[in-house]
Amino acid sequence: MATMTKDELLKMIDEGKMKPVMKVLKHATAHDQTLHDQVVDAEKRYDDLKQPKTITDASPRSADAVQSYDIINNDLKRVAQQLPDNVSVTDDIASLIYNSDQTPQNESLPRVETLPNEPTDRTSRLEVILGVIFLLIGLTVALLVDCPTTTQLFVIRLFLALGAAAFAAIIPGVLNVTALKSIISAGGGLAVFALVYFLNPGEDMAQEGCDQTFDFRVRLQVERPSADYPPLQDAELKLFIGDDYREVDINSESGVYDFRSLPNAVLETTAVAQLEADFWTLQSDEITISEATPTITIIPDGTLETITGRVLDEAGNPVADARVDLGIPRGQTTTGDNGFFELELPLEIQRLSYEVTIRKDGYQNKTQVIDLTQSTPQIVLQQEE
Repeated sequence: MATMTKDELLKMIDEGKMKPVMKVLKHATAHDQTLHDQVVDAEKRYDDLKQPKTITDASPRSADAVQSYDIINNDLKRVAQQLPDNVSVTDDIASLIYNSDQTPQNESLPRVETLPNEPTDRTSRLEVILGVIFLLIGLTVALLVDCPTTTQLFVIRLFLALGAAAFAAIIPGVLNVTALKSIISAGGGLAVFALVYFLNPGEDMAQEGCDQTFDFRVRLQVERPSADYPPLQDAELKLFIGDDYREVDINSESGVYDFRSLPNAVLETTAVAQLEADFWTLQSDEITISEATPTITIIPDGTLETITGRVLDEAGNPVADARVDLGIPRGQTTTGDNGFFELELPLEIQRLSYEVTIRKDGYQNKTQVIDLTQSTPQIVLQQEE
Protein backbone atom coordinates (compact mmCIF):
# COMPACT_ATOMS: atom_id res chain seq x y z
CA MET A 1 0.00 0.00 0.00
CA ALA A 2 1.40 3.39 -1.06
CA THR A 3 1.33 6.71 0.78
CA MET A 4 1.07 10.35 -0.27
CA THR A 5 1.48 13.58 1.64
CA LYS A 6 -1.26 16.02 2.49
CA ASP A 7 0.47 18.66 0.34
CA GLU A 8 0.42 16.34 -2.66
CA LEU A 9 -3.29 15.79 -2.14
CA LEU A 10 -3.97 19.53 -1.93
CA LYS A 11 -1.92 20.07 -5.10
CA MET A 12 -4.06 17.51 -6.94
CA ILE A 13 -7.18 19.39 -5.85
CA ASP A 14 -5.73 22.63 -7.25
CA GLU A 15 -4.89 20.81 -10.50
CA GLY A 16 -8.46 19.65 -10.84
CA LYS A 17 -7.83 15.90 -10.62
CA MET A 18 -11.13 15.47 -8.89
CA LYS A 19 -11.89 11.77 -9.44
CA PRO A 20 -8.59 10.48 -8.00
CA VAL A 21 -8.81 13.03 -5.18
CA MET A 22 -12.26 11.86 -4.15
CA LYS A 23 -11.18 8.20 -4.22
CA VAL A 24 -8.25 9.04 -1.92
CA LEU A 25 -10.46 11.07 0.42
CA LYS A 26 -13.17 8.42 0.62
CA HIS A 27 -10.55 5.80 1.50
CA ALA A 28 -8.78 8.10 3.99
CA THR A 29 -11.98 9.16 5.78
CA ALA A 30 -13.47 5.70 6.15
CA HIS A 31 -12.80 5.92 9.89
CA ASP A 32 -14.60 9.31 10.24
CA GLN A 33 -18.24 9.17 9.17
CA THR A 34 -18.72 12.97 9.21
CA LEU A 35 -15.76 13.66 6.89
CA HIS A 36 -16.68 10.68 4.74
CA ASP A 37 -20.23 12.00 4.25
CA GLN A 38 -18.85 15.38 3.20
CA VAL A 39 -16.71 13.74 0.52
CA VAL A 40 -19.62 11.63 -0.75
CA ASP A 41 -21.83 14.74 -0.92
CA ALA A 42 -19.16 16.66 -2.86
CA GLU A 43 -18.80 13.74 -5.28
CA LYS A 44 -22.55 13.69 -5.95
CA ARG A 45 -22.59 17.42 -6.63
CA TYR A 46 -19.57 17.07 -8.92
CA ASP A 47 -21.13 14.21 -10.90
CA ASP A 48 -24.28 16.25 -11.37
CA LEU A 49 -22.21 19.21 -12.52
CA LYS A 50 -20.44 17.00 -15.09
CA GLN A 51 -23.69 15.99 -16.79
CA PRO A 52 -24.11 17.56 -20.27
CA LYS A 53 -26.38 20.63 -20.29
CA THR A 54 -28.14 22.20 -23.24
CA ILE A 55 -28.32 25.96 -22.71
CA THR A 56 -28.21 29.19 -24.68
CA ASP A 57 -25.14 31.35 -25.18
CA ALA A 58 -26.58 34.11 -22.98
CA SER A 59 -27.54 31.78 -20.14
CA PRO A 60 -25.74 32.33 -16.80
CA ARG A 61 -25.42 28.52 -16.42
CA SER A 62 -21.71 28.48 -17.31
CA ALA A 63 -20.81 31.11 -14.68
CA ASP A 64 -22.95 29.30 -12.11
CA ALA A 65 -21.17 26.01 -12.91
CA VAL A 66 -17.77 27.56 -12.31
CA GLN A 67 -18.94 28.96 -9.03
CA SER A 68 -20.35 25.56 -7.97
CA TYR A 69 -17.07 23.84 -8.94
CA ASP A 70 -15.12 26.28 -6.76
CA ILE A 71 -17.39 25.47 -3.82
CA ILE A 72 -16.77 21.72 -4.28
CA ASN A 73 -13.05 22.39 -4.57
CA ASN A 74 -13.02 24.31 -1.28
CA ASP A 75 -15.12 21.64 0.47
CA LEU A 76 -12.59 18.95 -0.50
CA LYS A 77 -9.69 21.09 0.67
CA ARG A 78 -11.31 21.50 4.09
CA VAL A 79 -11.61 17.72 4.39
CA ALA A 80 -7.99 17.20 3.27
CA GLN A 81 -6.72 19.71 5.82
CA GLN A 82 -8.11 17.54 8.61
CA LEU A 83 -6.21 14.40 7.49
CA PRO A 84 -2.79 13.29 8.79
CA ASP A 85 0.33 14.58 7.01
CA ASN A 86 0.72 11.20 5.25
CA VAL A 87 -2.27 9.46 3.69
CA SER A 88 -2.27 5.80 2.69
CA VAL A 89 -3.68 4.84 -0.70
CA THR A 90 -4.41 1.47 -2.29
CA ASP A 91 -2.46 0.30 -5.30
CA ASP A 92 -5.37 0.80 -7.69
CA ILE A 93 -5.83 4.39 -6.50
CA ALA A 94 -2.08 5.04 -6.80
CA SER A 95 -2.18 3.75 -10.35
CA LEU A 96 -5.10 6.02 -11.15
CA ILE A 97 -3.29 9.01 -9.71
CA TYR A 98 0.01 8.62 -11.50
CA ASN A 99 -1.16 7.16 -14.79
CA SER A 100 -4.31 9.22 -15.40
CA ASP A 101 -4.19 11.38 -18.48
CA GLN A 102 -7.11 13.56 -17.37
CA THR A 103 -6.33 17.24 -17.45
CA PRO A 104 -7.51 19.89 -15.00
CA GLN A 105 -9.43 21.59 -17.74
CA ASN A 106 -11.37 18.45 -18.62
CA GLU A 107 -12.13 17.73 -14.97
CA SER A 108 -12.91 21.27 -13.92
CA LEU A 109 -15.67 22.48 -16.13
CA PRO A 110 -18.98 20.91 -17.17
CA ARG A 111 -19.57 20.21 -20.85
CA VAL A 112 -22.04 22.66 -22.38
CA GLU A 113 -23.89 22.33 -25.64
CA THR A 114 -25.01 25.70 -26.93
CA LEU A 115 -28.04 26.60 -28.96
CA PRO A 116 -28.63 29.81 -30.90
CA ASN A 117 -29.36 32.66 -28.51
CA GLU A 118 -32.07 34.33 -30.56
CA PRO A 119 -34.91 33.55 -28.09
CA THR A 120 -32.74 34.88 -25.27
CA ASP A 121 -32.11 38.07 -27.21
CA ARG A 122 -35.86 38.60 -27.48
CA THR A 123 -36.19 37.93 -23.76
CA SER A 124 -33.41 40.41 -23.02
CA ARG A 125 -35.13 43.08 -25.10
CA LEU A 126 -38.37 42.46 -23.22
CA GLU A 127 -36.55 42.75 -19.88
CA VAL A 128 -35.02 46.06 -20.97
CA ILE A 129 -38.42 47.43 -22.04
CA LEU A 130 -40.06 46.33 -18.79
CA GLY A 131 -37.15 47.74 -16.80
CA VAL A 132 -37.49 51.13 -18.50
CA ILE A 133 -41.27 51.18 -17.93
CA PHE A 134 -40.96 50.27 -14.24
CA LEU A 135 -38.19 52.81 -13.64
CA LEU A 136 -40.15 55.56 -15.43
CA ILE A 137 -43.25 54.88 -13.33
CA GLY A 138 -41.26 54.94 -10.08
CA LEU A 139 -39.31 58.07 -11.01
CA THR A 140 -42.41 59.88 -12.29
CA VAL A 141 -44.31 59.34 -9.05
CA ALA A 142 -41.23 60.27 -6.99
CA LEU A 143 -40.57 63.50 -8.90
CA LEU A 144 -44.08 64.76 -9.65
CA VAL A 145 -45.95 63.88 -6.44
CA ASP A 146 -45.01 66.26 -3.65
CA CYS A 147 -44.78 64.57 -0.26
CA PRO A 148 -46.44 61.30 -1.38
CA THR A 149 -48.72 59.20 0.79
CA THR A 150 -47.74 55.81 2.22
CA THR A 151 -49.37 54.04 -0.73
CA GLN A 152 -47.57 56.25 -3.25
CA LEU A 153 -44.25 55.64 -1.49
CA PHE A 154 -44.84 51.89 -1.79
CA VAL A 155 -45.49 52.27 -5.54
CA ILE A 156 -42.24 54.22 -5.92
CA ARG A 157 -40.30 51.62 -3.95
CA LEU A 158 -41.78 48.63 -5.79
CA PHE A 159 -41.41 49.94 -9.34
CA LEU A 160 -37.85 51.19 -8.85
CA ALA A 161 -36.89 47.77 -7.46
CA LEU A 162 -38.63 45.94 -10.34
CA GLY A 163 -36.98 48.17 -12.93
CA ALA A 164 -33.51 47.68 -11.46
CA ALA A 165 -34.06 43.91 -11.22
CA ALA A 166 -35.13 43.73 -14.89
CA PHE A 167 -31.89 45.41 -15.98
CA ALA A 168 -29.79 43.28 -13.61
CA ALA A 169 -31.26 40.08 -15.08
CA ILE A 170 -29.51 40.73 -18.42
CA ILE A 171 -26.16 41.85 -16.96
CA PRO A 172 -23.56 39.07 -16.70
CA GLY A 173 -22.04 38.30 -13.32
CA VAL A 174 -23.27 37.11 -9.99
CA LEU A 175 -24.45 39.38 -7.17
CA ASN A 176 -25.54 38.08 -3.81
CA VAL A 177 -27.35 40.12 -1.17
CA THR A 178 -28.03 39.12 2.41
CA ALA A 179 -30.40 41.24 4.54
CA LEU A 180 -32.26 41.22 7.81
CA LYS A 181 -29.46 39.51 9.73
CA SER A 182 -29.09 36.69 7.17
CA ILE A 183 -32.80 35.88 7.18
CA ILE A 184 -33.14 36.92 3.52
CA SER A 185 -30.56 35.94 0.89
CA ALA A 186 -30.86 36.47 -2.87
CA GLY A 187 -28.76 36.40 -6.03
CA GLY A 188 -28.78 37.92 -9.54
CA GLY A 189 -31.79 40.01 -10.54
CA LEU A 190 -33.56 39.03 -7.32
CA ALA A 191 -30.56 40.32 -5.38
CA VAL A 192 -30.80 43.71 -7.10
CA PHE A 193 -34.54 43.82 -6.40
CA ALA A 194 -33.88 43.12 -2.71
CA LEU A 195 -31.06 45.67 -2.60
CA VAL A 196 -33.09 48.51 -4.14
CA TYR A 197 -36.21 47.60 -2.18
CA PHE A 198 -34.44 47.63 1.19
CA LEU A 199 -32.29 50.70 0.47
CA ASN A 200 -35.43 52.47 -0.83
CA PRO A 201 -33.67 55.37 -2.64
CA GLY A 202 -36.97 56.74 -3.95
CA GLU A 203 -38.16 57.69 -0.47
CA ASP A 204 -35.43 60.30 0.05
CA MET A 205 -36.09 61.68 -3.42
CA ALA A 206 -39.87 61.89 -2.92
CA GLN A 207 -39.77 63.17 0.69
CA GLU A 208 -37.32 65.98 0.05
CA GLY A 209 -38.60 69.13 1.76
CA CYS A 210 -41.54 67.36 3.40
CA ASP A 211 -40.16 67.93 6.90
CA GLN A 212 -40.57 71.70 6.49
CA THR A 213 -43.64 73.49 7.85
CA PHE A 214 -45.81 76.44 6.92
CA ASP A 215 -48.65 78.51 8.40
CA PHE A 216 -52.05 77.96 6.80
CA ARG A 217 -54.15 81.15 6.90
CA VAL A 218 -57.92 81.31 6.38
CA ARG A 219 -60.26 84.28 6.04
CA LEU A 220 -63.74 84.23 7.61
CA GLN A 221 -66.87 85.45 5.89
CA VAL A 222 -69.95 85.44 8.14
CA GLU A 223 -73.28 85.75 6.32
CA ARG A 224 -75.42 87.36 8.99
CA PRO A 225 -79.06 87.57 7.81
CA SER A 226 -80.01 90.59 9.95
CA ALA A 227 -78.84 92.79 12.79
CA ASP A 228 -81.16 90.88 15.16
CA TYR A 229 -79.54 87.52 14.49
CA PRO A 230 -77.16 86.53 17.34
CA PRO A 231 -73.49 87.31 16.60
CA LEU A 232 -70.75 84.73 16.16
CA GLN A 233 -68.81 84.58 19.43
CA ASP A 234 -66.91 82.13 21.66
CA ALA A 235 -66.42 79.83 18.68
CA GLU A 236 -63.73 77.33 17.67
CA LEU A 237 -62.72 76.38 14.15
CA LYS A 238 -61.20 72.89 13.94
CA LEU A 239 -59.22 71.39 11.10
CA PHE A 240 -58.77 67.62 10.71
CA ILE A 241 -55.82 66.79 8.41
CA GLY A 242 -55.41 63.02 8.18
CA ASP A 243 -54.43 61.91 11.67
CA ASP A 244 -53.56 65.47 12.70
CA TYR A 245 -55.91 67.94 14.36
CA ARG A 246 -55.62 71.73 14.79
CA GLU A 247 -57.94 74.43 16.15
CA VAL A 248 -58.15 78.20 16.48
CA ASP A 249 -60.40 80.39 18.67
CA ILE A 250 -62.71 82.77 16.84
CA ASN A 251 -63.66 85.95 18.66
CA SER A 252 -65.02 88.10 15.85
CA GLU A 253 -67.00 87.83 12.64
CA SER A 254 -64.15 89.02 10.45
CA GLY A 255 -60.41 88.78 10.06
CA VAL A 256 -57.93 86.03 9.31
CA TYR A 257 -56.82 83.10 11.45
CA ASP A 258 -53.68 80.98 11.24
CA PHE A 259 -53.18 77.25 11.67
CA ARG A 260 -49.49 77.22 12.49
CA SER A 261 -46.65 74.82 11.64
CA LEU A 262 -48.46 72.47 9.28
CA PRO A 263 -46.10 69.99 7.53
CA ASN A 264 -45.42 70.58 3.85
CA ALA A 265 -46.68 67.06 3.23
CA VAL A 266 -50.30 68.26 3.60
CA LEU A 267 -50.07 70.92 0.89
CA GLU A 268 -52.75 70.51 -1.78
CA THR A 269 -54.64 67.95 0.29
CA THR A 270 -58.24 68.17 1.47
CA ALA A 271 -58.96 68.68 5.16
CA VAL A 272 -62.23 68.44 7.08
CA ALA A 273 -63.28 71.64 8.84
CA GLN A 274 -65.65 71.83 11.79
CA LEU A 275 -67.12 74.88 13.54
CA GLU A 276 -68.19 74.74 17.17
CA ALA A 277 -70.49 77.71 17.71
CA ASP A 278 -74.06 78.45 18.78
CA PHE A 279 -76.46 79.21 15.90
CA TRP A 280 -73.75 79.05 13.19
CA THR A 281 -72.26 76.41 10.90
CA LEU A 282 -69.91 76.10 7.92
CA GLN A 283 -71.25 76.34 4.41
CA SER A 284 -68.80 73.57 3.43
CA ASP A 285 -66.91 71.20 5.71
CA GLU A 286 -64.09 70.55 3.19
CA ILE A 287 -61.17 72.84 2.54
CA THR A 288 -58.07 72.52 0.37
CA ILE A 289 -54.79 73.15 2.19
CA SER A 290 -52.66 75.49 0.10
CA GLU A 291 -50.31 78.43 0.37
CA ALA A 292 -53.14 80.74 -0.69
CA THR A 293 -55.64 82.21 1.81
CA PRO A 294 -59.03 80.58 1.24
CA THR A 295 -62.28 82.11 2.45
CA ILE A 296 -64.43 80.08 4.83
CA THR A 297 -68.11 81.00 4.69
CA ILE A 298 -70.13 80.76 7.92
CA ILE A 299 -73.92 80.66 7.76
CA PRO A 300 -76.85 80.29 10.23
CA ASP A 301 -77.30 76.67 11.31
CA GLY A 302 -81.14 76.63 11.30
CA THR A 303 -81.65 76.23 15.05
CA LEU A 304 -83.64 79.51 15.20
CA GLU A 305 -85.99 78.80 12.29
CA THR A 306 -88.74 77.31 14.45
CA ILE A 307 -90.54 78.75 17.49
CA THR A 308 -92.74 76.47 19.62
CA GLY A 309 -94.83 76.87 22.78
CA ARG A 310 -97.94 75.70 24.60
CA VAL A 311 -100.98 77.59 25.79
CA LEU A 312 -102.75 76.42 28.99
CA ASP A 313 -105.57 77.71 31.22
CA GLU A 314 -105.18 78.32 34.94
CA ALA A 315 -106.12 74.70 35.70
CA GLY A 316 -103.32 73.44 33.40
CA ASN A 317 -105.66 72.34 30.62
CA PRO A 318 -104.61 72.94 27.00
CA VAL A 319 -106.31 75.83 25.22
CA ALA A 320 -107.14 75.00 21.63
CA ASP A 321 -107.66 77.45 18.75
CA ALA A 322 -105.92 80.29 20.59
CA ARG A 323 -104.46 82.89 18.21
CA VAL A 324 -100.68 83.34 18.45
CA ASP A 325 -99.19 86.60 17.13
CA LEU A 326 -95.49 87.48 17.09
CA GLY A 327 -96.19 90.96 15.79
CA ILE A 328 -94.17 90.42 12.61
CA PRO A 329 -95.11 89.49 9.06
CA ARG A 330 -95.92 85.77 8.72
CA GLY A 331 -95.70 85.48 12.48
CA GLN A 332 -99.26 84.29 13.19
CA THR A 333 -100.74 80.83 13.90
CA THR A 334 -103.22 79.03 16.20
CA THR A 335 -102.87 76.35 18.85
CA GLY A 336 -103.86 72.76 18.28
CA ASP A 337 -106.12 70.56 20.42
CA ASN A 338 -103.25 69.90 22.81
CA GLY A 339 -102.52 73.64 23.17
CA PHE A 340 -99.21 73.49 21.24
CA PHE A 341 -98.23 75.92 18.50
CA GLU A 342 -95.31 76.01 16.07
CA LEU A 343 -94.13 78.62 13.60
CA GLU A 344 -91.53 78.35 10.83
CA LEU A 345 -89.69 81.66 10.63
CA PRO A 346 -87.93 83.02 7.53
CA LEU A 347 -84.20 83.60 7.91
CA GLU A 348 -84.39 87.38 7.75
CA ILE A 349 -86.53 87.64 10.90
CA GLN A 350 -84.86 84.98 13.02
CA ARG A 351 -83.53 86.07 16.42
CA LEU A 352 -83.13 84.74 19.97
CA SER A 353 -86.40 86.02 21.54
CA TYR A 354 -89.86 87.14 20.52
CA GLU A 355 -92.73 88.97 22.18
CA VAL A 356 -95.78 86.74 21.71
CA THR A 357 -99.40 87.82 22.18
CA ILE A 358 -102.06 85.12 22.79
CA ARG A 359 -105.78 85.80 22.20
CA LYS A 360 -108.74 83.53 22.88
CA ASP A 361 -112.41 84.34 23.32
CA GLY A 362 -113.40 84.05 26.98
CA TYR A 363 -109.81 84.62 28.10
CA GLN A 364 -107.76 87.72 28.78
CA ASN A 365 -105.12 88.54 26.16
CA LYS A 366 -101.62 87.54 27.25
CA THR A 367 -98.29 88.95 26.04
CA GLN A 368 -95.11 87.10 26.95
CA VAL A 369 -91.46 87.05 25.82
CA ILE A 370 -90.32 83.67 24.51
CA ASP A 371 -86.58 82.87 24.62
CA LEU A 372 -85.55 80.22 22.06
CA THR A 373 -82.58 79.11 24.16
CA GLN A 374 -85.03 77.68 26.74
CA SER A 375 -87.18 74.57 26.53
CA THR A 376 -90.73 74.75 25.16
CA PRO A 377 -92.31 77.70 26.97
CA GLN A 378 -95.80 77.58 28.50
CA ILE A 379 -98.20 80.50 28.38
CA VAL A 380 -101.08 80.52 30.90
CA LEU A 381 -104.33 82.37 30.04
CA GLN A 382 -106.73 83.70 32.61
CA GLN A 383 -110.46 83.58 32.01
CA GLU A 384 -112.34 86.84 31.72
CA GLU A 385 -114.37 87.82 34.81
